Amino acid sequence: SAGLYGCTLNSLAGDSLFNPAFTSTGTNLNYYCKSGANISTTDNADNWSRTEVAQGVDLVGSGAGAGQLCGSASSPTPLPVDFSRASSPQSACGTLVNIGYAKDAVPGVDFQINPSTLAPAATSSTYAPINGGLLGPVNQGWEPGDPTNGSANSGSTFADVSNNDNGGGTSSTAYRIWCAKSTSSPARISDWGQLTNLGPNLSLPNVQLTNTSTATTVPNASSLPSVTGDSVVDLTTPGNIPVGTVVSGLDGSGNIILSNPANATATDNLRVVLGAPLPKNSGFPIGVAINVVGVNSGSGTQKTWASFANSGTGTLCSGSANGNAAGGGRVVLENNASQVGDNALADFPGDLGSQADEIATSLYYESLGVYNSTPYSGAVCFPDVTVATGCSTTVYSASFLTLNTKSPSKVNITNNIYPTARTLFNVINTNTLRASAAGFVNWMCDSQSAITKQRDNSTGVNFDNELTSLIQSFGFARLTDTSTAAANNTPPDNVNNGGINTSCAAAIVSGHGNGQPAVVAADVNQPNG
Repeated sequence: SAGLYGCTLNSLAGDSLFNPAFTSTGTNLNYYCKSGANISTTDNADNWSRTEVAQGVDLVGSGAGAGQLCGSASSPTPLPVDFSRASSPQSACGTLVNIGYAKDAVPGVDFQINPSTLAPAATSSTYAPINGGLLGPVNQGWEPGDPTNGSANSGSTFADVSNNDNGGGTSSTAYRIWCAKSTSSPARISDWGQLTNLGPNLSLPNVQLTNTSTATTVPNASSLPSVTGDSVVDLTTPGNIPVGTVVSGLDGSGNIILSNPANATATDNLRVVLGAPLPKNSGFPIGVAINVVGVNSGSGTQKTWASFANSGTGTLCSGSANGNAAGGGRVVLENNASQVGDNALADFPGDLGSQADEIATSLYYESLGVYNSTPYSGAVCFPDVTVATGCSTTVYSASFLTLNTKSPSKVNITNNIYPTARTLFNVINTNTLRASAAGFVNWMCDSQSAITKQRDNSTGVNFDNELTSLIQSFGFARLTDTSTAAANNTPPDNVNNGGINTSCAAAIVSGHGNGQPAVVAADVNQPNG
């Protein structure tokens, strides 16, 4: 549909299509080439003659694309960029306009994998001391001492990440996992037991029993709630704890005092029977670290999650949600869960059990649209012992976590009820905007209200319907100039920063609309510019 340029076709003048005998206007392509003219089109609404549009290339992330639009020295580009795409509003320079064309969300995910079904961790692994190196499905409430097949998990299932529980702010689960530090108050959540070991049957792993004293050494005893008077039973070796034993108190030196000495000197997993469960995210550590997966800090996906995890308070997590990432802050690309398996393979070469443990204890997040449209981006291939030949083993799909108890349904996303609902943007720079790019964003935003799109002759489908289908095929909900405002224009955590559902209309109207600057070079009546 683009026009022909210069005289690049002269060498073909002998071909019948370019026969010099055909000199009438509109029939001789070589004539147009020689004259420098454009070939006329019959669909002015969809085919822009001599249109050139360049999208930001080479650098990864929404911020990099905006930097290229603004001519930033830190974001070099070989082409003059007309527009970029972003999953969060961009403001690298004051003349950027964010035009929303779709709705997406960023759900948190974990991995439903039971490591014990594969292999025990190697004796040199950090996972080896936990239950003899055999972990069960920790995100489903498995605790040390439970059957490793997951048939009788004593803990609580972890299926929801909240940024408003326990009073919200720095006390919320999201903030304490991704933002808080060990010195914070409340402190960082770094152990799966803090999420799942809530009782009323509270697991105490790796307890040092002795048959000569009632003092019993408990790892992380300082984190124990009040357990005085509660009964104690043995999880691993029945008979090590005398029947009727209760906790008499704590001695302040990492010990609980039992009412009876143990029957044996051993390392064991005990259970204290509490009177009531502990509050959410205040469970007792079980020695299984949460593997927080860091995500490219230049991506809008990471920024959306950081804003959610920040829980509306402070600045500790607003810039990056990677401060608590495992591996010393290691990051992977956004929207590709398969890299979690790649990390595990690199961290524990040849150690199948530990690789499975790392995957099973990981928390990640990614674009809902990418997850829905690109299956392998939402899964890990494991055991991935054939990297060079591709995935030929089991694929474990990432499982969505609800956020603030809300699921990432289309209704929740388009109405900004889901807390990481976000708008996807075409971003333009009004200082450098060319008519062709203006025509493109107008054409994409319009839903037959000002530009009557015609039929795609290669498919027989109207171009506007094709646009909608294409966007939906990626799992997104299309926004147009006729989209209605969401019931809640700004999500609960202000992730969208004002990127409301009607921002696409700003590319259609003249003057100002919905708080967005006008697209000054756009003219819906003349899409050719």
